[in-house]
Amino acid sequence: MQITKGNLRKLIKEEIDRLASDEDIVAGTMLAENVIEQIVGLSEKQRHAFLTKFVSFLTEKNT
Repeated sequence: MQITKGNLRKLIKEEIDRLASDEDIVAGTMLAENVIEQIVGLSEKQRHAFLTKFVSFLTEKNT
């Protein structure tokens, strides 16, 4: 099999995209874990207030 410059560029781009995706997943997971740790320490009313605000944010941003 002969590797052309185009093939090599494509392979490099795919690897960079994969690495960037993995970093995004790790960062998102860490953020979620930190938020969960903080929510656990809240009272029921504080959790309700947080969740209301968070759901409102998600709804407004259409995410």
